[in-house]
Amino acid sequence: INSIFSESSVGLQIGLWLNGTYGCEQILAGRMDVQISKLSKYLQNNNASATFLRIGYEFDNPFFHYSDNPGVYVRAFQKIVLDLEDQLTSDALMRTQFVWHSWAAPRKGNMTLDDFWPGSEFVDWIGVSIFQQVFPWP
Repeated sequence: INSIFSESSVGLQIGLWLNGTYGCEQILAGRMDVQISKLSKYLQNNNASATFLRIGYEFDNPFFHYSDNPGVYVRAFQKIVLDLEDQLTSDALMRTQFVWHSWAAPRKGNMTLDDFWPGSEFVDWIGVSIFQQVFPWP
């Protein structure tokens, strides 16, 4: 983004795929710490006026396999936020917005959005996917 928009104020959105329950377990075990550190360096050095980081986006889509263990997703989301808060300067942290992004369609079993909520202290924005296939066709 720095080389493309060097003279402009541009916002950036990053969809951070966590690879379902398996990926979340890897994050919690510390096996993705190097990647989180690389992300931190990118967030620190890009010149976007704001970066919206959608962590584990569409977590409630049963095909993405976060529904296998929502608690692991929640803890992985929290770990990423805490790690970035620890690594980023205050200026970079102010420009980084943590987004909890639902697919807003039927979920697996009796799960509710509350099962996936990481807590307001970890979320700056809430995102929702809206696709017309959710609604009845005329």
